[in-house]
Amino acid sequence: MKKLSCVLVLPVLFWTVFANAKEKPRVAVLDLKPVGVDQPFAQTVSNMLRADLVNTGRFVVVERTQVDAILQEQGLQLTGCTDQSCAVEIGKMISANKILVGEVSTIGDAVVVTVRIVDVEKGVSDYAGNQKADSRANVDGAVKKIARTLSGRIGGEITSDDLHEVTRSGYYLRSLVPGWGQAYAYHETKGYVIGGTFLAAAGFFGYSYFNYTDKKKAYGDLPAGTAQSKFDSAYSDYQSAGKMATIGVAVLAGVYLIHWIDVLFFTSPEYSTASLESGKAGDWYVSIAPMAPAFAFEKPGVALAISMRF
Repeated sequence: MKKLSCVLVLPVLFWTVFANAKEKPRVAVLDLKPVGVDQPFAQTVSNMLRADLVNTGRFVVVERTQVDAILQEQGLQLTGCTDQSCAVEIGKMISANKILVGEVSTIGDAVVVTVRIVDVEKGVSDYAGNQKADSRANVDGAVKKIARTLSGRIGGEITSDDLHEVTRSGYYLRSLVPGWGQAYAYHETKGYVIGGTFLAAAGFFGYSYFNYTDKKKAYGDLPAGTAQSKFDSAYSDYQSAGKMATIGVAVLAGVYLIHWIDVLFFTSPEYSTASLESGKAGDWYVSIAPMAPAFAFEKPGVALAISMRF
């Protein structure tokens, strides 16, 4: 029973380790400077960048209202603060580790978002990057990409060369392995937790199964003439091991089911439309998605489609 308790506690330990392994950096995004665009549009892009950084789950992003409140106490204004020295000064006031500054500009009809990471303690720019959208309507895609790049640079986990386009087929195929699909969709912490929990469940099942076969063999190998008490004891061990193996199967199946529920309904990756449009003839695609009922008496389901581009 003690062994069973230890195994069941492992998922909690995995979550605790990954949740507390590293303190989240405190980050603030200053309003991006409009260059060739109007102020409200630049403000919208700034807010989108803040939201995407929050959604990475890697940072404590300081709210703009909180920054404004602190600056008002000091008699300062956030508007117009776009250079490095000003960013460092504000970063110290709000106790931020990193400050993001930059601009939103245009090249013809295209919109370019440029952002720099300023290290408050060192007083230097760590990294500068940009992304281009072919129009204002598609600027959200550019903001998401630069948020991924910046989050990798700040967290020290990935670089711009490590970024990949998330495709629907790639996501669902990798999701056959618990945790891999989430990590592929830039939900690394969730992927590690789910993958680690599945490995723990698999380890428990493996132990319980081999324990069951050993106990079953020991019971079956008892020679004739063995004392009844030994028969009873071996049979009891054999039955207990069988129950533990059943629990092992249930736990393993339960973790896998929870993994797929998360894959289908909660992770919600941002797919790359360009990668699908550029597919070659003969490429296979896998699509798994929630399916709404056609009639009131039907229950929601899941649609699976495997197709080839011609």
